[in-house]
Parts: sequence; C-alpha cells; structure tokens
Amino acid sequence: MVRNAAVAANQVAILLDRRRTEDALRESEERFRGTFENAAVGIGHRHLDGRFLRVNQKFCTILGYTRDELLQRTGQEITHPNDLDAGVDLAAAEAVGDLVVQAAQAFRAPIVTLPVSRYPVDSDLDALRALLHPERSHADIVLHDLATPEALITAAGGCRVIVTGSYHAAVFGLARGVPAVCLTRSSYYDAKFAGLRALFPGACFVVSLDQPDLAGRLRQAINQAWHLPAQARDDARDAAARQRHAGRQAYARFRDVVEKKLVMFTADSRELVT
Repeated sequence: MVRNAAVAANQVAILLDRRRTEDALRESEERFRGTFENAAVGIGHRHLDGRFLRVNQKFCTILGYTRDELLQRTGQEITHPNDLDAGVDLAAAEAVGDLVVQAAQAFRAPIVTLPVSRYPVDSDLDALRALLHPERSHADIVLHDLATPEALITAAGGCRVIVTGSYHAAVFGLARGVPAVCLTRSSYYDAKFAGLRALFPGACFVVSLDQPDLAGRLRQAINQAWHLPAQARDDARDAAARQRHAGRQAYARFRDVVEKKLVMFTADSRELVT
C-alpha cells in the first residue's frame, strides 16, 4: 500500500509538472501573439521563398493590404519595380567588384566567394556573380555554394583577406585570424562593423561606400589587410578565444540559474501532493 501510494504521488507530481509546463508554454505563446499583434511597428515573417508566413495588423495598415492578401504574396510582389534594387548602389557595386578583381590580380591570388544567405530570393551567390562578372574576368574566381556554416567557416579560414558586406563572413574570418575589410552604406551596418572593429582592433577595416574617394580608401584597406603582420593575425585569434571563453562562462551561469529554478519548481510541485 505504501509503495502504491508513493507511485501514485509521483504520478500526480509528474502530471502537475506537465500541466505547469503546458500552462507556461501557453502563456508564453499568448504573450508572443499579444506582442506581435499589438506592436507599434509593422512585423512580417517570410518563408525562404519570399512568401509571407505571418503579418501583424500594423504591417497590413502600412502597406494597405488585408492580412489574407499579404499571406498570398511575396515581398517582391508588393514592392514597386523601381524600388526592388533601392538598397543596392549599382555604381558602387561595380566599383567594388572591379577593385577586388584588380587587387586579386595584383597579388596573384584567387577570389573565393563566401555566400552567407542561401535564400532563393536574392541569394548571395547570385549577387557575387553579378558583382565579379566571372564570365568576362581574367582573375581566378571560385564561386562556391557553401551549404553549411562549417563550410563557410572553413572557406573563410583559408583566405588571406576577406572583403565583405556580411557581418557573419567577417566574424568567421576574424575568428580565424583573417583580416576583414567591411563594406557598409547604412547606419545599421556602420554600428555593427564599428562594434566588430572594437572587438578585433587592427584586423577589421571599415569602408563606407557613401564617402568620397571610395576607390582610394578601399584599395588602401585591402592593401593594409593583405600585409597585416602575423602578430596582428595572432591577436585576432586570441581575441576570438577570449570571447568564446567569456560566452561559455555566461551560458554556464545561465544554465545554473535555470537548473536552480527547475529544482525549485519541481519541489513546489511535490509539496502540493503531500
């Protein structure tokens, strides 16, 4: 009888734990829906193919579509044709592509592409192909479709210099001691790359595409990165190691807090049974 009572008590405790977990999950989902729907800004979630999966009312109001209309469309379908390439300065892109090719030829080095985004819409590989024009270039251009983060990390680590507008490509390279020339033309990326430069001083060079003499500044940054001393590359690897260590410590502390909370949660549940 005592054993049966103990088993029954444990089963009740497990059921209570499961009920509390389900209630907490339901409350979390309700808070998310409330935040999503009542946000003061328009929010839309899209699929890899560009279709809208979820939109809030503010997003619908801004664009002048109903929710059902947006859920049957892609981002490109609701964008004016004149605005589809608004984020790309074609003249600057041509200049960057030409300068990268010239630098590769001067250093007798191949150009290895590092595509980060693999979205079917506006993929990085297509953008890099349009930027470098491998069909008409005399440079050795290797267009890789990197399918995994590990492949990207390996490819980035094999470079001597990375010229990129992608934060992730720069991070993966810098963590392996590869200097990065970071291209930006927005305040958002100005701030992101400034933070990266602070983490990797001496190995991260930021070039704004909106400032005068783009060709001269980009050429100088690539030259500095190419001739970066071995010690500066070692310093970048050491900085990455320190950041990884700090990150692991932070996650360990977070895990300890969560585990303590779970112990308290389980203890409270069992107390309800006794």
